[in-house]
Amino acid sequence: MKHIYLFSLCLILLSLNQLYSRISENIHNLPNALKFEDMSEIMPASAIFCFYQDHQGFLWYGSSGDGLVRFDGLQYKIYSQIKSQIRDIVEHKTDQGAIFWIAAYGEGLYKFNPQQETFRHYCHDPSDPASLSCDRTRKLYIHNDGSLWIGTMRGGINILRPDQMNRNNPEFIHVRHDSANHKSLSNDEIKALY
Repeated sequence: MKHIYLFSLCLILLSLNQLYSRISENIHNLPNALKFEDMSEIMPASAIFCFYQDHQGFLWYGSSGDGLVRFDGLQYKIYSQIKSQIRDIVEHKTDQGAIFWIAAYGEGLYKFNPQQETFRHYCHDPSDPASLSCDRTRKLYIHNDGSLWIGTMRGGINILRPDQMNRNNPEFIHVRHDSANHKSLSNDEIKALY
């Protein structure tokens, strides 16, 4: 009985070895049209900072100055409205459909409606204390309660509640470092949100 198991194991290993040989041979014989020496041959953006796959399967790329890029599996579409580095993209599903929030380092925050292909821009306004605290946005997170958390470089965390998301001048809640409060943020430079 022991010999039957050993013989069966040897047959399986031999079959796997032959299968691996065929796969490797076929990979090396692919036509040149499918091999890329340089990603610039297929990527429309010079530098990619983030990417996101939405609920429909589209891939979205955040570039450095080339805009927001959507890839549908065959073609790229570039939305060049955003000129700075796109550091993060999140999808927010609502009753009206999905929207994207985009952290644009140096430009603030963008809300993108992919159905209408429209952008709404939110930035720091020194005359409005309820505006975004800092335009150097880096990280985004959709909280369980539907609010959007925005991590900034030296501006702490900004929170946009769902009831504020469709307003022309939404009120952002600011969460910042306070040296007098040991329960506050350790500093205002936010590198990640979970």
